Amino acid sequence: MKLENWAVVFDPFKAPEARRPKLGGEVYGHPTRPDGQSITTSAVSHIEGQLVVTHSGSRYELGEPAADYEAMYPNAKARVLANKLVCS
Repeated sequence: MKLENWAVVFDPFKAPEARRPKLGGEVYGHPTRPDGQSITTSAVSHIEGQLVVTHSGSRYELGEPAADYEAMYPNAKARVLANKLVCS
């Protein structure tokens, strides 16, 4: 599956120490969601090469980040993959 127009998001209703990063964006190639539907993934588990793996076991290829997210965090995709965005 692929995520386009994505950003890293956190649940604002959880205590800061309990927040785990998720990805919000438009999904393509999902078995039960139509292409382009906006989703929020389950919490990120780990990175495998160029794929983000979530706690539910889904694997997402990152496409282009949302323009406003990229403006706030330049090189967002490389930063997410290099920093091994993980919160177990």
